[in-house]
Amino acid sequence: MKSRNFIYFIIAVAVGVATVWGAVLYLSPSKKEPADRVSANLADKVSANVREGCGGVSTGANASGAALDLRREADLPSDPRVVALKAEAQMAIDEGNLAQADILLSEVKTRQTQAFDTLAVNRADTSARCGKIALLQSQFADAAKHFAQAAAMLPPGEEHDRARLGYLHQEASALHSQGWQYGDNAALASAIARYKKLLELRPREGAASDWAQTQNDLGLALWRLGERESGTARLEEAVEADRAALTERTRERVPLQWAATQNSLGLALWRLGERQSDPARLEEAIEAYRAALTERTRERVPLDWAQTQNNLGVALVSLGERESGTGRLEEAVQAHRAALTERTRERVPLEWVLTQSNLGNALQALGRRESGTARLEEAVEAYRAALTERTRERVPLQWAAMQSDLGLALRTLGERESGTARLEEAVAAYREALKEWTRERVPLQWAPTQNNLGFALVRLGERESGTARLEEAVTAYREALKEHTRERVPLRWANNQSNLGDALRTLGARESGTARLEEAVVAYGEALKEHTRKRVPLRWANNQSNLGDALRTLGARESGTARLEEAVVAYGEALKEHTRERVPLRWAMSTGNQGEALRLLAERRGDLAMVERALAQITAAFETFRDARDLPNAAYYEAQLPAARALVERLRKG
Repeated sequence: MKSRNFIYFIIAVAVGVATVWGAVLYLSPSKKEPADRVSANLADKVSANVREGCGGVSTGANASGAALDLRREADLPSDPRVVALKAEAQMAIDEGNLAQADILLSEVKTRQTQAFDTLAVNRADTSARCGKIALLQSQFADAAKHFAQAAAMLPPGEEHDRARLGYLHQEASALHSQGWQYGDNAALASAIARYKKLLELRPREGAASDWAQTQNDLGLALWRLGERESGTARLEEAVEADRAALTERTRERVPLQWAATQNSLGLALWRLGERQSDPARLEEAIEAYRAALTERTRERVPLDWAQTQNNLGVALVSLGERESGTGRLEEAVQAHRAALTERTRERVPLEWVLTQSNLGNALQALGRRESGTARLEEAVEAYRAALTERTRERVPLQWAAMQSDLGLALRTLGERESGTARLEEAVAAYREALKEWTRERVPLQWAPTQNNLGFALVRLGERESGTARLEEAVTAYREALKEHTRERVPLRWANNQSNLGDALRTLGARESGTARLEEAVVAYGEALKEHTRKRVPLRWANNQSNLGDALRTLGARESGTARLEEAVVAYGEALKEHTRERVPLRWAMSTGNQGEALRLLAERRGDLAMVERALAQITAAFETFRDARDLPNAAYYEAQLPAARALVERLRKG
């Protein structure tokens, strides 16, 4: 009876293996159809081929227990040669030939061990195939468990170590995907720990290629977790891992793998560069991407070429936003448009979405420096197209990123329109993003979104009579500063301080006292500690202009001229970078606001030449905004003209 039960067991295992193998063959991508499309479209087909056994996963001690149970089943007699050997051994015992019996039983044990090992290897293979099916269904956590089970099932011994390490690497890769796709930081941390353990188990001397692959994968996992955390330690580790991989993955030996690691290195350097005031890391990132493109050509590997073009565009935007010209930003738009020639929606929908989003970022950065709205409208169109594929259910963190980017474009458009509809949409988009971008999960994404929400609320508050929106903005900025510290992210800290100054200045303008305005002056002064002219010329100029606004408002409430004189100086500094040719609307605002400060100062001094200069500057500001169809700002400066004209007439008469 036991023999028959064992035979049934063997048949069941064989059927299970055959069924899973059939599913894998059924799911194998056609040579005519891109593999990424197969992965996206066959989830329904996969589920029909998964045996119930693939759903039950055990790991660790349980997996080891499963292997031991398997050995007890296999101990039942089934091999005719084993039966014969046992019979001969019994005869030898009966005859008193114990030495011969020992030899025969030793052979029985050897044959049974071989049978145990073969069955264990087959069971491990079946578990790994279940893991591959789970991967195709994007069930990455389940896949990781299947691969871990497969590794645990293999018999001990060096002859199985390569397969065991392969399963463990697949487990780490599945955890990596779980962390990346679903925002699961614990899974990413587990993947990193497993990659590091694999580097110990698979040293460079014995398996250089596998070691380099693990270093590359470790670098990617560290980058993905590091960009969600507030510090830079993970990102620095990622750079080290990628550079270690490149010591084996040389261009001469494995050109395409070398290019892939150059691409990964670029990602880590780019994210580090974003958090540092020195642009050196961003320059290194661009250099790494350009190096990768020397081997990742469109003709040889079109989708890899498109991936690196996209990454290059992102780094160019980060660097371009710190420079006064638009050359880098124009290059970024070109890089993203190039990537979209291969990353089509039909072919790779999720990659198409990512590139559309990044194209929107580049267009938006350009649009902020131009007087028109065409680039900004293109950016909004790109983001909304991308959101048709990038849903919250499918990719929550990436959906949040898109909502944040959309909010920024809508806010910029709203600033140039007279109504509040675009600004309201921007606030709604930021609040949507914060549903997934929580401080606990992604603090350095949560903080900038709080900052951007505050910015949109300030713009709304400026157009409303109350102070509720402005108070909300101050709260949002102060929330952001909990993560945006000067030590950790100096440029973002400076941005936050500058924006906090804007909210406080606007609130102060509506209150009778000067406390909020004094706080605003302090905030702008803090921002200028990092926003230097050499480092970020346009941001430095923006802060100088905003500082001038706060000082001008303070000066208007005081009897002396010191604050007004400081305001004129601050505006003059801003105009060194806010040139008419480079940023016409910024030039107009700084020029007009300096004109207002000059008018107030001229009135107290009785200086006709000064007020004539003031009138000319306010007129130039009005005409520039009018021609750009920026109606709110045009109306504002037009309203300042009567007072300036009246003062000119009075001083001329007298």
